[in-house]
Amino acid sequence: MKLRRGRSSRRAERAERRLASEQAEPDGASEQAEPDGAIEQAERSAEQVERERALLAELCVDMHDRVPAEGLRDKLRLGLGRVGIEIIAAGGQSFDPVQHEALGTVPTDEHALVETVASTQRSGYSDRGRLVREPGVLVYQLSDDDPQR
Repeated sequence: MKLRRGRSSRRAERAERRLASEQAEPDGASEQAEPDGAIEQAERSAEQVERERALLAELCVDMHDRVPAEGLRDKLRLGLGRVGIEIIAAGGQSFDPVQHEALGTVPTDEHALVETVASTQRSGYSDRGRLVREPGVLVYQLSDDDPQR
């Protein structure tokens, strides 16, 4: 008596034969195709990691600016520093339009303070030594009612 096989067992046999034939390929054939795909995938992954790192850095620097507790700001600054991100504040420096973004002015009667950064309103930061965002600052300017102006 001859047993009839169902369609599913014939499919399983075909799948097994296909798998066996793929495994029987010469060693070099499958190994040559895999590295190119793996390299492309690794490059895409590295690009994705860099984009995500940049986004996280920006969010952490913004959080640093908003956190009222000095201890938490210090912890954020130290953590970012460990991965190569330096937060830049510019208070007291001479205003440099290349290094700072002027967000406004603060009137002063002291001539020595003119064109000096009064305060940092938004921290800037660098990533591995490359300036990513200039600090947003307020700059001292002579007040309008200064008689020596």
